[in-house]
Amino acid sequence: MKKYAYIMFTDIKGFSKLLKKENLIFFQEVLKDLADEINKYKKECLVWNTWGDALVAIAEDSEVIKNLLFDYRDFFQNYDFKSKNIKKLQLRIAAHFGEFDIFEDVLLNKKNAIGENINLTARIEPITLPGDIFVTEDFKFNIEKNQNDIKFQYLGELSLAKNFGSYKLYRLLKNDEKEHKIIELTKQHIDTYPKRKKLFDIEKKEIELLKNSLNPNDLKNRIDLNNKSLEYKFQITKLLNDFGLYQEAYKLLKEIENSTEKFGVVEVNVYKYDKEFLKLMTNVLTRLGKYKEASIYITGVLNNEIDSDSLSMLAAQSKRMAIFNENGEFREKINKDLLEYSLKLYLEALRLNIEDYYPAINVAYIYKLLDDNGKAHKLAYYIQENFKGDDWWFNITLLETDLILEDFDELDKKFEDLVIKYNPTYFEKRAVLEQIKIYKRYIKNNEFVNRIIEILN
Repeated sequence: MKKYAYIMFTDIKGFSKLLKKENLIFFQEVLKDLADEINKYKKECLVWNTWGDALVAIAEDSEVIKNLLFDYRDFFQNYDFKSKNIKKLQLRIAAHFGEFDIFEDVLLNKKNAIGENINLTARIEPITLPGDIFVTEDFKFNIEKNQNDIKFQYLGELSLAKNFGSYKLYRLLKNDEKEHKIIELTKQHIDTYPKRKKLFDIEKKEIELLKNSLNPNDLKNRIDLNNKSLEYKFQITKLLNDFGLYQEAYKLLKEIENSTEKFGVVEVNVYKYDKEFLKLMTNVLTRLGKYKEASIYITGVLNNEIDSDSLSMLAAQSKRMAIFNENGEFREKINKDLLEYSLKLYLEALRLNIEDYYPAINVAYIYKLLDDNGKAHKLAYYIQENFKGDDWWFNITLLETDLILEDFDELDKKFEDLVIKYNPTYFEKRAVLEQIKIYKRYIKNNEFVNRIIEILN
């Protein structure tokens, strides 16, 4: 059922850093005092939901939402945390007004809500300053019609959390409260912090046209980098990579890495340590057989954030160094130590993201290469039974599980049908082709495998 109402999201700054004994104090004492203060609004809200230290509330009445927002904020501002032997905690509150769908949550046995405006409010809360209430223009417009004892301090158009775009935001205040200057300082910091610049509209159109190039040579002939921004050049390197022009992509990435742009009065390079840049450079170097250099770049990502994707990329470097020599040729004998290290990295990547079939299929391959058919087959069956998808990568992964299980029945025909159906890019085919060649070299060489190689070529 669709509804329009006021949506409130909260979060407690510093909550995750509480000691174990402080955590107990919060839930046994502080939360009880908080409930005594705000539970009077519970019956008047459409949705009243908590998880951990957060509260989500939705109310149709402007008086209810206004009083709840201020009472919740003021509780944390005025609470005597010291007497409870717990660190002082500050609240971040975000509020919005918009449409959403309300439904009966059968797990919680109460009403809950979903929708774009719910997500939007959740993305405002992380950028809210501790102790403040940040609201949208929609919230301001609707509540101003019914409430005259509040005011709004304009914050500007701020970038929301998790790349959710930018939004015009306001700070909600009581009429007798002062606007504080820290807001202006914070806004200035957000506006001037060195970051990758956005593409110009004309550059966006050019990139879209280049994506439709007929082949690698057609793309090369159409690229014009004169008087173009660094972001435009970076987007071009992604296209070069997609079209298999790895040497050209590498050359341009190195140019970007050694370039600077002016931000205010300083010359900086925002790409050198950018996660997307480091991952693309890793991928290009891998395709060029520069595995050691690729490992250096992907380690740069891991120094900032350990995630499944980055671990898989580092694992890929170890796997290739175990299998190929410095000239890109197959080793006579696989380096078992490097291969087992790669296996550990892929297993950790899979642990971090159990839904990612990329590390899963690589773990299965490595077990096969290590002649551990029991584990290889077990994981292949697991992939077939538990993963779902409908694109080139997912379906090709399923066919690779058939290879691992040595189920060759019409396998070459299945590969051919998949190539016809998805018309994969050069990069997509080459990535799979490398795996099949490794399979042929070290596991099994038969007519089906040779036919699959012909199809991918």
